[in-house]
Amino acid sequence: MSTAPLKRKQLGDLAPQDKTIIFVRHGESEYNKAMRETGKDPMIRDAPLTIRGQEQAEAARSVLASLRASASPGNSNNNNNNNGNNNNNSTNNDNNNSSWLLLSSPLRRALHTASRVWPEAFSGGDNAASRFEIWADLRELVTGFDDMGSRPAQLLEQFPHLAVQLE
Repeated sequence: MSTAPLKRKQLGDLAPQDKTIIFVRHGESEYNKAMRETGKDPMIRDAPLTIRGQEQAEAARSVLASLRASASPGNSNNNNNNNGNNNNNSTNNDNNNSSWLLLSSPLRRALHTASRVWPEAFSGGDNAASRFEIWADLRELVTGFDDMGSRPAQLLEQFPHLAVQLE
């Protein structure tokens, strides 16, 4: 996952009917790390993120927070950096929450990344369920043991607040 500056049309220049799609790949997983080190399938099913993967997700959160702030209504400064504060404060975009939808595959590495990139969607707050959905079609093709996901009951143990999405 790169944290390089994004080349994009300024969100403030978009008409209200325009849609912006932002893709965030999951952070490094235990499987990714083991494959890189050994070159062999380590047989880790539905691997969690490594520490590095968690850091990558936090970096993506900062980028997304900046994008969300620049897209909030009435924001004429498209390079708003909140005085260097990258805290994803939902008060900056309360009027724009309905226009954001977070989608994730049901794989743990994707759910862990999503929970770090957009933690308020996982907090169980107002409208959180309407802004976060799990789509099985977003998972990767099965090319290794890690691409075989967990059962919904197993995911519920780790993500109990996602009962509606995991139905």
